[in-house]
Amino acid sequence: MARAERAGRFWNVALFVGAFAVSCTEFIPVGLLPQIARSMEVSEATAGQLVTMNALAFAVGAPLLAALFAKVDRRRVLLGTLGLFIAGHVMAGLAPNYAVLLASRVFTGAMMGLYLATAIAVAAKLAPPEGRARAMATIVAGVSTATALGVPVSTLLGQNSGWRLPILGVAGLALAGLFLVAAAVPGSGADDGPALRTRLAALAARPVLIGLGAIVLFWGGSFTVYTYLVPLLETRAGLNGAPVTAVLFLAGLGAVFGNLLGGRGADARPRATLLVTAAITAAALLLVLPATSTPAGAIALVAVWQLAAWSFVPAVQAGLYQAAGPGGDLAVSFAVSAFNVGIVGGAGLGGLALDNGGLNAVAILGATLALLALALVGLLVTRSTRAAETSTTEEGEMFSERRFDAILFDMDGTLIDSTDSVRRAWRRWAEQEGLDPDLPARAQGRPAREIVAGLVPPDRIDEALAEYEDFATRDLTGVVVLPGAGEALSSVGERLAIVTSCTRPVTTARMEASGLPEPGVVVTADDLERGKPAPDPYLEGAARLGVDPGRCLVVEDSATGVSSARAAGCATVGVGPTAANGGIGADVHVPDLSSVNFAIEPDGVVVDVRRASDADRDADRDADRDADSDVESEVRR
Repeated sequence: MARAERAGRFWNVALFVGAFAVSCTEFIPVGLLPQIARSMEVSEATAGQLVTMNALAFAVGAPLLAALFAKVDRRRVLLGTLGLFIAGHVMAGLAPNYAVLLASRVFTGAMMGLYLATAIAVAAKLAPPEGRARAMATIVAGVSTATALGVPVSTLLGQNSGWRLPILGVAGLALAGLFLVAAAVPGSGADDGPALRTRLAALAARPVLIGLGAIVLFWGGSFTVYTYLVPLLETRAGLNGAPVTAVLFLAGLGAVFGNLLGGRGADARPRATLLVTAAITAAALLLVLPATSTPAGAIALVAVWQLAAWSFVPAVQAGLYQAAGPGGDLAVSFAVSAFNVGIVGGAGLGGLALDNGGLNAVAILGATLALLALALVGLLVTRSTRAAETSTTEEGEMFSERRFDAILFDMDGTLIDSTDSVRRAWRRWAEQEGLDPDLPARAQGRPAREIVAGLVPPDRIDEALAEYEDFATRDLTGVVVLPGAGEALSSVGERLAIVTSCTRPVTTARMEASGLPEPGVVVTADDLERGKPAPDPYLEGAARLGVDPGRCLVVEDSATGVSSARAAGCATVGVGPTAANGGIGADVHVPDLSSVNFAIEPDGVVVDVRRASDADRDADRDADRDADSDVESEVRR
């Protein structure tokens, strides 16, 4: 139980700390190059390869390693990656020569790419759909915070204590991240979703390819100019020394707050956020030359530019995750790689532009790349709507290649409908307590103990709860079985559990009133300290069945229940009118269980989800068959 409680709390903070730690590694040598070059007896140009090779390892490692470990529990991947990252940074901090230092930089770059790709995918999986972009932005905020604070802090430490101390310090930060991830991030189980070939095929969808191209061009345009921001500030705006440092710090703040704003905007209005942030960034890069002619203009430009550019990041990642469908996790890893390709490519192209045309050429090239990126973003927004429609049409095939160890059913709204009985029980209880009869109804969907605790003094909670249970178990008129429920329970057999927010007496009474058999494993509100949306109920259900939560399918009718199942690492089917319209954030949405077929095979439970049109067609065919049979009977009589 303690593990389950920890799993539901602060997972986003733990992932953020890990992202901050691994991201400090990318640019940490930038401020330490002279010291490293002298210590290793190499030129500064050669020492600079520590940054380049780390970035290349990141770009290549993120998608390749994410694909390689796609079938491994994501929590284990996070912990293993952080452990190896720590070992690599210790090796770098103690490196006896340049070759060992360079090898360690390549290794830690690959681990950084794998951690960030996995952490963003985990955030997208654990968060409800309406908060997915914000959750992904939390991880990217770790990157931007490391960029803003990691380089200046490490440079300051290195100037006073040598270059090895900051590198070993990053290992210490990663160790803190490892402990936090171990304590707070729930296990998601082995990912036995679509085969790797299916995921890679999903990446070939045009919206995904367009989005990845937009990232490379967008970030390439930004870093073409950002790499040479200091010379621009010094030669054009006349800023030197402390003012330049202040502007760089302002850019870092813009990156941090941009992530937060972009995440919120992408959750509320994803397409508008993509277009607006890309357009503002392109406009800022177009204005680099006139704006940097004065100190005030340069400061304003940097603030707006960085705020908009980093707001773009969570918006485009969330869009790619959705557009890629079954390849969402890999799409995120490719997106992470695309950002790094943009950084490396932008810096390289900016150097060529500087050598051939000076700072004016750098600014013009950055603006050109940004305008091309804006055009691709426009295409992405146009096609993402079509991709979403295609995804909705084909979501019934999402589980076609999966096998589940168990099916965990919610009770009310999924198997039975006891709405009228529940309302009558709460109304009678409230009238007996002298309360407004409508008060409990407003809190429906929460565990009974929580509702009672919010309406009576603490010393009366147990007594009042018993009184409600008395009403709820005596009047069960109107409890009905929902379509497909009986067939679902009989098809799954012993590989099922009921997980409900009701108390044990109420659960037993409603199941008896419905006529449905009560399975051997039933998890109720009496069994847990925390109910939905915490992961505890479904973690407990999986534990009692002796199965991995990641190999369980949860059938729910509410967004709260889906959030609980998602936090436990389970796949989800949403049932009911709201779910049928895609309103509760499940992996698959159906009007009722008659649209889902369950079958037991040697390797697990097979789930066949029929689209609404298929279900309607089958119903019409059955009705026609029944009508024909009736006609034949009449003729015989």
